[in-house]
Amino acid sequence: MSSGRGRPRSAAVDAAVARAVLAALSERGYRAMTVDGIAQSAGVAKSAIYRRWPSKAEMVFALVIHGSDISAPEDRGNLREDVTAMVERIVELLAAPAVRGALPEILADLRSDPTVAERFRVSMIEPERALIATVVDRARARGEVRDDVDVLDVHAHVLGMVFAWIYLIDDRSTSELTARTIRSVISHLER
Repeated sequence: MSSGRGRPRSAAVDAAVARAVLAALSERGYRAMTVDGIAQSAGVAKSAIYRRWPSKAEMVFALVIHGSDISAPEDRGNLREDVTAMVERIVELLAAPAVRGALPEILADLRSDPTVAERFRVSMIEPERALIATVVDRARARGEVRDDVDVLDVHAHVLGMVFAWIYLIDDRSTSELTARTIRSVISHLER
């Protein structure tokens, strides 16, 4: 999130903050974690954190789930393999223990502050949609998907299934969750 002015961003600060966030999530959980506490644990100024991430929700999401520099999986040559790679990565990210505990609370924070929610949409959700658009566009160029496939629907489909399985249905079997999500997404996309 560097504006291009001033000193270059320090990888050491990023790493120290990431370690402090993971430790705080495992020891106290998201709700009890504070930016002040993270700054103190990481040995950095609070302003260094806020220059990178304007809110606690954005900081945790970027460090624990994914930053804004995510990219589409390598082209595997067919829809099934591309979707498999994409879904496996999403399940890996969302099923991680630190994320399982934090994500519902992050989402609650986002819902309570429209400014944070808009920044989050631009910095996190739009890159996710761009990733999915790349996968869909590749499949469309190969003639593997219907012409009316909507990237927003695919995004909601994947995240909705993964979220439902992890938080509502059965949080134990990531392999079953992955297989079911892949089957469902493929059936939604295929011609």
